Amino acid sequence: EPPLGSAGTDDIGIITRKMLGRPIDLLTDNVPEWKFELEAGKWRTYSVEDCMALERYWKVFDAATQAGTSGDNVPHVAKLRLMRKEARIDFAAQTCQVGEGRPRPLIRELKEASWLTNAYFFQAFKAALERSGVEVSSAPADMFDFRFNQDFRNVKDDGRELVRG
Repeated sequence: EPPLGSAGTDDIGIITRKMLGRPIDLLTDNVPEWKFELEAGKWRTYSVEDCMALERYWKVFDAATQAGTSGDNVPHVAKLRLMRKEARIDFAAQTCQVGEGRPRPLIRELKEASWLTNAYFFQAFKAALERSGVEVSSAPADMFDFRFNQDFRNVKDDGRELVRG
């Protein structure tokens, strides 16, 4: 089997890595959330890193459908690693299959951005340093890795002790 994200000429409908656009900019206001159905009515959100990967592949599918491509010629299947496992995503069917498991429903949600964004954080950080007399000339991505940011404002405490590292 070819490596994940690569395809031969017989793989019609496969989205290859060569088709992908530039990486997702985490300083944009809206980074879509991707979720899969864990069990009936219970959805689980992918990590920011996995959402970024799914979004890059989805943009290829979306661009092809917007351009009027139809049928089997639409690149709609992505093979990539999600949650550290090999997965097959069918954007036309909106499903995700991990290993030999059953295909599970998949949804993409565009959440409206609040004021607390990566861009806002960086502007506040930059302003604080400039007030201290330090000029910030580096790009945000050169200073911070925004992939692992989490918003805990709406998380309910379930009593577990959380440990990092």
